[in-house]
Amino acid sequence: MGKAYEWVKEIALPYEENVFSFEFTSLHFTQSNRIRYRYQLEGFDERPVEAGSKERVATYTNLSPGDYRFIVLARNADGFETTEEEGLVINLTVLPPWYRTWWAYGLWAALLTGSLLAFYRFQLNRQLAQAEARRLQELDVVKTRLYTNITHEFRTPLTITRIIY
Repeated sequence: MGKAYEWVKEIALPYEENVFSFEFTSLHFTQSNRIRYRYQLEGFDERPVEAGSKERVATYTNLSPGDYRFIVLARNADGFETTEEEGLVINLTVLPPWYRTWWAYGLWAALLTGSLLAFYRFQLNRQLAQAEARRLQELDVVKTRLYTNITHEFRTPLTITRIIY
């Protein structure tokens, strides 16, 4: 980022930026080579990391999405150590990828619900079409029987005789 601590209290990193470093120093000019540092990225480092005056860079890669807190404390040659209030504290947030955000979960839920409703509607329409086909088939059978009976009655001579008398 290239900004000094006075200007940066919080950092939000996109998920794709998976390599970043913190570089830190203290202003002690007479014995700067005897200053020891202790830093920790809470939520990632299990315990603080001890570093010498030449090891002033903390590099992290592939952090999972979430909230972290980076803390740096310095100790001089006399053993005086800064407190957490005096030290460097930066809140760090690694944003999740787009497909793991709340609106993406909402989109997945809407797509699933829409798919289930479409499948239900398709099944219902198919069942209605099958019922209609069965009803038409039954009507066709009834119609065929009726026409068969009528033509049979017209062709039988006894029926004609009965009609005349």
